[in-house]
Amino acid sequence: MLRFHVLTVGTLGMQLFWSVEQSYGSPYLLSIGLTKSSMAMVFIAGPLSGLIMQPLVGVLSDSCHSKFGRRRPYMVAGVTICVLAMLLLGFTRQVAGLFSDSKTLLKALGVLSIYSIDFAINAVMAVGRALLVDMLPSSDQPAANAWSARMVSVGSVFGFWICNLDLPKLIPALGDNELKALSIIASFFIVVGHLVTIVMIKEQVLTKGDSTRSVTAEVFGQFRGLWSNFKILPSVIKQIFAVQFFAWIGWFPVLFYTTVYVGDAYKREYFSSMLQHSRQEMDVAAVEEEAARLGSRALFYSSCLAMVGSFIFPLFVIETAKKRRDHNADEPVRTGWRSWRIPNMLKIHLASLWVVGQALFALSMGATFFTDSVGGSSLVIAATGFSWALTMWVPYALLGEAILTASPAATVNDPGSIMLTDTRREDADTDTLFEDLDSDADEIEVEKRARRASLMSMGDASVSRMNVGYHEHDEDDDEHATLVGRDAEGAHGRVPDEHEGGLSSKTGVILGLHNIFVVIPQFIVTGIASIIFAMLDYTPPAHHGGAAATTATSTLEAREDVDVGELLEAANKNSVVYVFRVAGISALIATILCYRLAKQLRHR
Repeated sequence: MLRFHVLTVGTLGMQLFWSVEQSYGSPYLLSIGLTKSSMAMVFIAGPLSGLIMQPLVGVLSDSCHSKFGRRRPYMVAGVTICVLAMLLLGFTRQVAGLFSDSKTLLKALGVLSIYSIDFAINAVMAVGRALLVDMLPSSDQPAANAWSARMVSVGSVFGFWICNLDLPKLIPALGDNELKALSIIASFFIVVGHLVTIVMIKEQVLTKGDSTRSVTAEVFGQFRGLWSNFKILPSVIKQIFAVQFFAWIGWFPVLFYTTVYVGDAYKREYFSSMLQHSRQEMDVAAVEEEAARLGSRALFYSSCLAMVGSFIFPLFVIETAKKRRDHNADEPVRTGWRSWRIPNMLKIHLASLWVVGQALFALSMGATFFTDSVGGSSLVIAATGFSWALTMWVPYALLGEAILTASPAATVNDPGSIMLTDTRREDADTDTLFEDLDSDADEIEVEKRARRASLMSMGDASVSRMNVGYHEHDEDDDEHATLVGRDAEGAHGRVPDEHEGGLSSKTGVILGLHNIFVVIPQFIVTGIASIIFAMLDYTPPAHHGGAAATTATSTLEAREDVDVGELLEAANKNSVVYVFRVAGISALIATILCYRLAKQLRHR
């Protein structure tokens, strides 16, 4: 069990980084003078970095000859850049002030920090996934990914909870505003988490001269392999891609614009109250921080529901016939309350559960027509938590089932045949994505398929070791083993032979295509959001310099050049809500497509 903790503890720190960016990235970019339209374009860094960095770092680390191993040098570099970028985000004004008072420099540094965080985090994520495949045998992959998912859930809840606190009052030493304190805390956790991984594992070294292809050839070969395989994929996999395409047009705005959406609701209430009571003094910076804190609170509620859902929803999914037989054969007879199980009549097909999640998400976005209060906005965001839990789990399970049913050994006649690697059970580490094979040769082939199943396509590298007292393989073999470069057949971009285990030999290619169908809609909705913000966002009068509603940072008295009415008018524009409604329409399309997919799978 300790080996799983060692390999996945860094994920907690990475999720804390994402939580800070989701909570405070948008408000902060607005506070330094960016328009909402420009802010939307900045967050294209997320999908762009995912599209570029993960395959690139995977290829580069595959070919790394460092004496410290293939992955750890990139992990150290990525974490270092993450920390520097996060501290730059928290202390942008101070850093910019060292050089000049130019607003242009301040904006440039703020944008640079967001891009650096996104690109570096994606690099660290790629290396972390690669390490899971390198360090563990195929039989431990489900349990390892389970712990990674748990770390994500815990990190998300912890991150949004921290973002919800008034840190300047609780820990004044960390800074005089929320973002400074959060940048220090997030940096601490990502360093400590990955330091544990770096110190506790022992990677093998790739010998020089073994690699047969250049890095450039590897990268371009990987993308050629993706597109050449897309046209021969089964209809079910293409339908999953289609659902994900429209679903992620909906999810991207929720992930990055929620704080602005809830914060605008708070500002409307606050500034309306000021006008009604003729209050003459306000602290705009405090209003901005409270608005961001309320947005973080809504995300915290959503992450709590997502974590609960990730444990509860698998219990209501119909099991495959094979899994039922395995449970009956392996599990001891239970008596009393331990013998109680959820009745089969309450269980549904996994695809049908996904339909429910998509429909709930569409309804949540549709609810933006009926509420504009802080409480109502927070409830809308919190309700997306259950749908998010399914989005992070169901598509991958369905893809796994689709891949296996295309293989000779798959069971295609089971109406509930959805591959559920139930990583939430205590004995989850005994589950495997492959059939049990008897011969040694078959066991070796299973190991090779597990390596191919990595998104980074790590090839047939030997398994490295961890210094945690766990030795799955012969110790002497591990001590003298040397990693070798991939041969031509295992290289990126190679189109596997149709008869090499069906689609199971193309798992990495399919996951790469799936990543594209998740990333491309994020570019599309970013463009849509930018247009909506440009059309609907509030433009202050010229005598305010275009900054009254977004850049005031000190205690000000209401006077001619700082008008509460204008601040209220800016909040009343509420342009984010229109992006959410576009997201709701896209989620509705995803629901219809998902229903058709579920109908097809239930009748298989």
